[in-house]
Amino acid sequence: LHLSNSSWAGTNMAEASTRKLQTMTMTDAFIRKIMETDPNSTPYSLDVHNKQIRHLSNLESVPKLRSLDVSFNRLQDLEGLAPLSDLRELKAYSNAIRDVFALGENCPALSTLLLQDNCVNAIPRSFRKLVHLKHFSIRNNELEALENLPPSISQLDVGGNCLTNDSVRGLNMLVELESVNISGNDLGSSLPKCFAGMSKLSELQVSDNHLDTLEYNLPSGLVSLTAHRNHLSASLSICSLPNLTELHIASNRITSLPPSLHLSVPLLDLLDVSDNRIPRVEDISSSISKLKELRELNASGNPCTPRDDNGNIYGKEAMEWWYALVAAAPQVEVLDDLVCDSEEVVEAARSFRRELEIKEGRAGNGLQSKSKARPKSARRKKVVVSTASGSPTNSPRGATGVPLVRPPQAYHGRAGVYGKLETMDDIESKFADIKGRLSRCKELTRPDGAPPTPGKSKVGVKEEEDESPQTAQKKEKKKKGQGEGGGRVEESASVPSSSASSSPRRRRLR
Repeated sequence: LHLSNSSWAGTNMAEASTRKLQTMTMTDAFIRKIMETDPNSTPYSLDVHNKQIRHLSNLESVPKLRSLDVSFNRLQDLEGLAPLSDLRELKAYSNAIRDVFALGENCPALSTLLLQDNCVNAIPRSFRKLVHLKHFSIRNNELEALENLPPSISQLDVGGNCLTNDSVRGLNMLVELESVNISGNDLGSSLPKCFAGMSKLSELQVSDNHLDTLEYNLPSGLVSLTAHRNHLSASLSICSLPNLTELHIASNRITSLPPSLHLSVPLLDLLDVSDNRIPRVEDISSSISKLKELRELNASGNPCTPRDDNGNIYGKEAMEWWYALVAAAPQVEVLDDLVCDSEEVVEAARSFRRELEIKEGRAGNGLQSKSKARPKSARRKKVVVSTASGSPTNSPRGATGVPLVRPPQAYHGRAGVYGKLETMDDIESKFADIKGRLSRCKELTRPDGAPPTPGKSKVGVKEEEDESPQTAQKKEKKKKGQGEGGGRVEESASVPSSSASSSPRRRRLR
């Protein structure tokens, strides 16, 4: 039994390893299946990212490929790309690639190459053959020098490597360079001299490089400069950049902005000096007031521009410096992600006032006392029921002094509001009183709708309905006798005989 279990386990492990190996090998069947099932794959584009692939092979079946995505796999090299001589775009980031020699030999038409998050430590000479390369990203690798790069590159990302001030001298050969990200390296106290001669460079990112100054080696045509988390200290020193529109220098050691900042960057549109060491609001306002083109400013996180515990700027001190900076630079439209003179600012001001009232202990009673309308409990008029002692009442009263409409009585206790229970005798007496009132109302009503006769409480019709047949006959005889003796025969004759001989039942029906 033990041997059978072991053999069964070994068989399953072998099958699992076989399946694993199959998923890591690019076969013709595998490529055909990807072409049929993946919506991003066409005869000109193949997407095999995150497929646990170790080696590139069998690409002869797709010789027309223009774009290949092999990111998030287990590749260690790029061998096997020889059939793809017309490849334009290659995405091979997030692998374990160390050798990229085959790219220059097999893919001379590449224009976009993304190799970030790999293990490349050097760029081979074959890269010089990539004469059409425009966008090259090799961020977060192990590069120690920038060399053998083709001069056609316009966008370069080499952040997160091991580059120094001396190892980036090869950048001066990239005459078409427009955007460079060299953050996360070790450039030292100042920028390398190679940047000064880049006439087409418009965007430069040099964050996390231990820089002490921005006063030297910056190209005059620069439009955007990002230098977060460096060692910029004291008053900001920056060379003349007449075309600069964005300056990001957050998380440094700056203590003040120079009053002549508007002369160095006259077209500045966005300024980020958050999380520095500026002690006074005046050290910021005196500079930004002269920047006529400034539209967006981030200044929170300084000693003079604090945030609350949650990172917001809606506290008492925060709103004070916020309004001070808005007043100093009316041209600013957005200050720390708040649009000036908008509903968001109004709401921030309300929150600011509300927080002040809470801190002063006047949030509850203070806010209600400012309201013109009284609370609901004060607006409701209290109704007082008359008692045996003759206490006054506000309800309408009848002739006997009893209220015509008795208001509902309720007793308010700590446990809530509950109604008053009455005994059965009280309920029966009230029911009898109601019944008597209804009967009196019925007596005052005539069937024909005529008003009641004055001085009589009952109508003659009702008396006729209640009298017996014998009484009716006697009355008929009496009327006949009065007609013969009193000369009123004509009146009695005018009365129809049918009415004289009609029974009480018939009169009731009539």
